[in-house]
Amino acid sequence: MHIFRSSSSKCHCFTLLFGLRSPTRHSTFSAVPTHGDITHLILQQKSAAEVLKTFRWASGIRNFRHNKSTYKAVIQTLCAFRQFQTVDNLLEEMPSTVGALPDEAIFLTIVKGYARAGMVKKAIAVLDSVSQFGKKPTLKLFNSVLDVLVSEDIDLAKDFYKEKMICAGFEGDDYTFGILMKGLCSTNRVGDAFKLLSLMKSRGLKPNTVIYNTLLHALCRLSKVGRARSLMREMVEPNDVTFNIMISAYCKEGNLVLALVMLEKCFKLGLVPDIITVTKVLDALCHEGRVMEAVELMETVEKKKGSVADVVAYNSLVKGFCLLGKAKAGVRLLKEMERKGCLPNLSTYNLLISAFCELGDLDSALDLFREMGTVGIGHDFITYDTLIKGLCSGGRIAHGFKLLSMMEENAEVFTGHITTICRYFLFRGLQTVAFSSAHRTHCLGIKTGALVDISTANKLLTAYGKLNAVKDACQLFDEMPLRDTVSWNSMITAYVNSGDCQKSLELLKSMKRSGILCDEYTFGSILKGVACSNWSKIGRQLHSIIVKMGLDSNVFPSSALVDMYAKCGRIGDAGKVFECMVERNVVTWNAMVGGHAQAGDRVAAFWFLERMEKEQVGVNEATFASLLTLLDDPQLLQLTSEIHAKIVKHGLESETIVYNAIITSYSDCGSTESSEKVFHSMGNNRDLVTWNSMLAAYAQTNCGLHAIELFVRMNQLGIKQDMYTYTSVISACFEPQQQRQGKALHGFVAKTGLEFSIPVSNALIAMYLKTDKCMSDAIKFFNFMDVKDSVSWNSILTGFSQNRFSEEALKFFSWMRSANIEINQYSLSAVFQSCSDMAILQLGQQIHALATKLGFEQNDFVASSMIFMYSKCGVVDDARKSFNESNKNVSISWNSIIFGYAQYGQGTIALHLFSQMLESGVQPDHITFVGIISACSHVGLVEEGLKFLNSMESAHGVSPRVEHYACAVDLLGRAGRLDDAKALIESMPYEPDAMVWKSLLGACRIHGNVDLAIYAAKHLEALDPQEHSTYLILSDLYAHLGRWNERALVKKMMRNKGLRKVPGWSWIEVNNKVHCFNADDQSHPLVKDIYETLEQLMLEMERCRFVAFDDSDYEE
Repeated sequence: MHIFRSSSSKCHCFTLLFGLRSPTRHSTFSAVPTHGDITHLILQQKSAAEVLKTFRWASGIRNFRHNKSTYKAVIQTLCAFRQFQTVDNLLEEMPSTVGALPDEAIFLTIVKGYARAGMVKKAIAVLDSVSQFGKKPTLKLFNSVLDVLVSEDIDLAKDFYKEKMICAGFEGDDYTFGILMKGLCSTNRVGDAFKLLSLMKSRGLKPNTVIYNTLLHALCRLSKVGRARSLMREMVEPNDVTFNIMISAYCKEGNLVLALVMLEKCFKLGLVPDIITVTKVLDALCHEGRVMEAVELMETVEKKKGSVADVVAYNSLVKGFCLLGKAKAGVRLLKEMERKGCLPNLSTYNLLISAFCELGDLDSALDLFREMGTVGIGHDFITYDTLIKGLCSGGRIAHGFKLLSMMEENAEVFTGHITTICRYFLFRGLQTVAFSSAHRTHCLGIKTGALVDISTANKLLTAYGKLNAVKDACQLFDEMPLRDTVSWNSMITAYVNSGDCQKSLELLKSMKRSGILCDEYTFGSILKGVACSNWSKIGRQLHSIIVKMGLDSNVFPSSALVDMYAKCGRIGDAGKVFECMVERNVVTWNAMVGGHAQAGDRVAAFWFLERMEKEQVGVNEATFASLLTLLDDPQLLQLTSEIHAKIVKHGLESETIVYNAIITSYSDCGSTESSEKVFHSMGNNRDLVTWNSMLAAYAQTNCGLHAIELFVRMNQLGIKQDMYTYTSVISACFEPQQQRQGKALHGFVAKTGLEFSIPVSNALIAMYLKTDKCMSDAIKFFNFMDVKDSVSWNSILTGFSQNRFSEEALKFFSWMRSANIEINQYSLSAVFQSCSDMAILQLGQQIHALATKLGFEQNDFVASSMIFMYSKCGVVDDARKSFNESNKNVSISWNSIIFGYAQYGQGTIALHLFSQMLESGVQPDHITFVGIISACSHVGLVEEGLKFLNSMESAHGVSPRVEHYACAVDLLGRAGRLDDAKALIESMPYEPDAMVWKSLLGACRIHGNVDLAIYAAKHLEALDPQEHSTYLILSDLYAHLGRWNERALVKKMMRNKGLRKVPGWSWIEVNNKVHCFNADDQSHPLVKDIYETLEQLMLEMERCRFVAFDDSDYEE
């Protein structure tokens, strides 16, 4: 029985019987091995000796005789080991051993062996060997030798073809010409290649697709794409390789149009290019911003191929979205890749992280960075480098340091890169001028050796100086192995800026002893310190050194000398230096103007201004700022106007510092009206000093109401105030009718913490003394006096509540109770308001119980606040109970319950209550009608709502206000009557505000009216260009209509204006405690509990079949 069951069992048995490596003994076995067994055994040997030994050993097996296959195996293996002499011997013995001559396959094996060994002439000689055995070489054998020669020397191959093949009667076949074409094209001999093509045709041979593709590839590689296109027209059956070549060539030369034409032709023939070619087209489309076309192409290719494209192709699309600033769309594509089974790679994430960093969306970039770890993709240097630079540019240096620390943990991976990043922190990160950043960078610089570079160390030294961290700067300076002039100048400047002129002078002496030469910047810095210290004697000594060093001709130290002498009161010496200067710049002239202004010499100061204009020196803002300090008398009003005209003439009207000085000068000259004109003309160029200057002007001229109005406007615009703001506006509140405004200002000061400022405290004392019996309410007494009454506490509580600092109000109320402060109706009303804002029902119920206990339940203010609180918390039944128990003879309670039902969507009940209100004889007010029209809007009673609007004044004596028109516009908009809404706006007796236009815009979004939406948006933009919701609503409208180009333009406008959606805050009550958080917030310590509760709420919403509003702006 044969012992070999399968090929694997054969190998196993031979291993046992003979040994696969080198048989060393004869063994008895039950069957003769086959030729296949011996061939397999020979091919597995690892040396020429083992091969030959195995071959000879097999020859000795009884009843076994070698055949052509075993000879071919041993010859093939020996050729691999370059044992060609042994091969020749085997060829000679083969006829006697096998009984047959070597066949073509053996000779082909030998030719390939010589080719691998680089023995070209030996390969040619094989043809002679064939003849020695009485055979003629075949065309196949000639082609094999020709292929070897082409790889080595095309000229030798051509000679071989002419002298050997043709002489032997072989003109060649497709394969022959294909070999020659390959050789000619690889050496860029396209002219000879075309001749070869013609020769082939003249002999009646039709060039096949491979030959054409070879020539096409050569032409395209040589940028002869037009010639290639002409050649392609000759092809009968172009294949996918043909199209790959042509499409890639067009993409390379940037001709996307023809690439797409060729691609379309490829599809029509039922062919599909390979994914590498498709990726090139995707890259080209994305580069031109045609990303959606690229997406469609990808879908087409995947559909035709029946398989998903690779990650490289998808990365092209991701890059395209990123180039358009649509990084979030790139993230959605990433998720689509994962869904299709095409896993994103490192490049995918790096592209998206880079895009988010460029957009300033650093949180999204960090989210992707963390996601990489969860999906098992490691971070490389590009990842860290991109993200760290993005964080530094965005001012988030601390996060950048954290990532750098992560790199340090993998120092063996990022060897050399850490120093590069460290230097980036020094050159870019330190621009944030934060001490913690400078100090940490200093430590890293030492650790990584980056500070060995003197320019890097100087950068850090300068940063310390700007931060006034002189001690740290001095430590770094002492540690520096090398110092240049810049190093010493930076250290001197640091001491000057810190006010330590003595140290800067000592350092100047050390600099001289160290052999470091001073330059013009050295003296510029130190003279500034001398001027501030009023050390004119030392200044004169420095002047002598400057002259001795020949630097007096340099404009920089000479200007510093003029400034020093002028500030030290030696205006004569300043003038002498000025007149001796060969070259003067505007700084020099300004030093003279400022010096005379400081000395009060108005005539000389204006004389220098006149000289500047005559000599055509570029007058700047500093020139006029100095002069305007001299104009502080009503008799100088005309001169102030003339200076104002000169400022406009010199094109300095946009310089804020100058116009701030003009406002002050006009008010000092008694012309508040002129100050107002200047203030209003400044537009967006106003800064905090501008507002403070105008407030001071009002306060100075006893225009208290104007000051308060301006202060309110500052708050509405979100302009941050300082102690000078409050000093001015509080000082303006002198009249008794301004008492309420004064208390409001008191609350503002308390929230800012500026009550610790002496000017503000003095202004508060003055205000309360002037406004009768309110001194106990002053914040000064609240913070510093041992005794505080309920008015003090309630003023702060009311301030918190009215300004929507709800959480702070509740905490403050708790503090009041702990301090046993008397709780009154104002306290309860304020805290009910806060409970309403935060929708804290349980706490509101507790406050209700407290109000009942204290006897305030029937108080009109408390009752209305309680009703509103229950309504806002969604417990309308409890609101109705509170209303039934309240005083129904005042409108405030009716207003609260009507508003409650209106907001809860029960407009019919709200209208019924309004009827009851009228029947009860209670006169409705403007707040009532806001609630009534809103109720009609919620239940779709359009005509009734318009009737109420039109009858307000005639039936009830209440003139419609802008808020009533806004509700009416919303009423018509919800009903789809957009044209009527527009007509109503145009018929308003006064200018519509933002709320009116926003109501119209929202309605246009719901009903898809683009033209009217644009009309409303333009008015909104004119009223408030920085309001982000206008753009979001318009963007969402375009998204729902599928008008993506217009939507992209709106998004681009938002980015250009620096507008972003303000994240909304949410509150949730967990275990009787209120927690605040915003969308995607992970910073809260109980975030897990919060999101678990939120998930339960979402499930409950789904159970109740609540469908969330699909807002595409939040999806992107």
